[in-house]
Amino acid sequence: MPHTDAFNIVILIGYLLPVFTCGFLIFILPRHWQFKCKASVGIMISWIISVFYTIYIYNPYGIAMAIEQNIESAELKFDNNT
Repeated sequence: MPHTDAFNIVILIGYLLPVFTCGFLIFILPRHWQFKCKASVGIMISWIISVFYTIYIYNPYGIAMAIEQNIESAELKFDNNT
């Protein structure tokens, strides 16, 4: 599979992962918690997961795709420090 196709899948997962994570956490957290508390916990954990996803999956796949397409300074577009 070319890196461009794999990167499109990575982008799609990057959009869907926080939404499904938050929904899943709201569903499995204890019933006696208020909805606002469950939603806050779900949003915080989803945000943390999306940050790690960006660092360890999105950026490396983006760099690999840019290198495959011979883009100059491929790391600059997908480096989280720029």
